[in-house]
Amino acid sequence: MEPLGDATGLQPPAWAGNVLGPDAKEAVITREVPSSRALYQVRSITAASGRLALLSVIAPNMSKKTAQEKQQTAHDVYELLHMLLTEGGWECPVRFWNFFPQIVDPSGLEIDGKMQHNYMMYCAGRSYAMEEYFGSYAHLGRLVCTATGIGNDFCDTFSVHMFAFERGVQVENPRQVPAYKYSKKYGARAPCFSRATISPHPTDESKRLFIIAGTSAVVGEDSVHIGDWVEQTHETLRNTHALLRAGCNQLADGVDLSKEGREALEAHIGTWPAFGLYDMIRVYVRIPEHADDIMKIVRAGAPKEAKIEYRQATICRPDLLVEVEAVVELDATTCFACPSA
Repeated sequence: MEPLGDATGLQPPAWAGNVLGPDAKEAVITREVPSSRALYQVRSITAASGRLALLSVIAPNMSKKTAQEKQQTAHDVYELLHMLLTEGGWECPVRFWNFFPQIVDPSGLEIDGKMQHNYMMYCAGRSYAMEEYFGSYAHLGRLVCTATGIGNDFCDTFSVHMFAFERGVQVENPRQVPAYKYSKKYGARAPCFSRATISPHPTDESKRLFIIAGTSAVVGEDSVHIGDWVEQTHETLRNTHALLRAGCNQLADGVDLSKEGREALEAHIGTWPAFGLYDMIRVYVRIPEHADDIMKIVRAGAPKEAKIEYRQATICRPDLLVEVEAVVELDATTCFACPSA
């Protein structure tokens, strides 16, 4: 199992780079945020077609910042990403990866008598930037895409990576409260992400990409099986399975799948393993000593051909021990999950 990253910066999973293709062009520049005048390093990797890109913003020295400065940094980073999105002509974000140092440490700021963790300050900054970009907080549920927020324990850099392409369709998990509707016990401003996104496929119009957010042992809005990494892993797999089922059915609604097609889809879903029929999976493990147990459960619950990578990292809540993210192609006609392997 590898650590999440090092002092040189962090990367999204391999599939994001693969989608961009071998002829993608990379550039590194410094840009100014209009509202704060702060400067940040920006890296862009753009597909040869120009239709999609992976845009990254890097903010160093986070441990030296106050709680309010951490919130402002998150706002800056998202404001800058939204500006780059508009400049590049991409329709919208499809996927975010957020890596934040000391993610569950107390920020030093209390709101309504509750100490805010660093993650909560980051969520607040992101939320205000999203509201400004989309025009209204009420629109967030329909528009915000899927995301991962993970602790970067190996350097002092906050980095956000945005996969930019065409507008997708957001999917929620029927077993969970949408993250943007969380109560204030999880922060003064709720996290801004959807549980999954059904994205247009960048190279095959007959398919869609189903991309799930970082997913853990959360039922409703609360963490479950506290202290039990084995049961948390099983619960996480129940969530990934339910989410893929919801995505396939939502796509079926969108294409007005026939009664016979619905019956075939239900039969297809009945063949899935415990994890769901994903083929590109990343697993974040909080405590290295738990890794063997978690690997066995994930491997047994995933399709045999699935590509699985593991990273040691802190999850965004102190009581969560494992998190997964994944992607799979969906057939746009049958709405079946169709792993590329």
